[in-house]
Amino acid sequence: MLASCTDKEWERYGLMRESKIDDAATKALMSKVSEVPPAQIPGTMLLAMKGVAKIFVGEVIDKARLIRHEWGGTEDAPLQPRHIRESYRRLHAEGKVPGMQAQAERAIRAPKFRR
Repeated sequence: MLASCTDKEWERYGLMRESKIDDAATKALMSKVSEVPPAQIPGTMLLAMKGVAKIFVGEVIDKARLIRHEWGGTEDAPLQPRHIRESYRRLHAEGKVPGMQAQAERAIRAPKFRR
C-alpha cells in the first residue's frame, strides 16, 4: 500500500507521523473523565490514549477531504472549518465518535420524569 503512494501522500504521511498530541492536555482530559489525579495516570495509558486520539483526528481529516471533494473543492484547496464540522457530524451520525455511544445509551436508560 505504501509503495503506491504519491509524493503528496508521502508528505502528508510524514507530517502525520511527526505530529504530536500534548501530554499535559491529554492527562488533564483523562483525569477529568476518570477522576484520577493526572500524576497517577500511567505512561502506557497516556501513550495509548494519544494513539487513539491521533487515529480519530486522522479519520476526521480523511472524511473532511472527501467532503471537500463532494462539495466541489479541488485537492489543492485547503480544508475549511465547514468541512471539519461536517466530517465530525457524519462520524457522529455513523456512531464512530468515541464516547458518544455510551452517552446515547445512558440517555436511553435515564429515568423519564412525568409532569
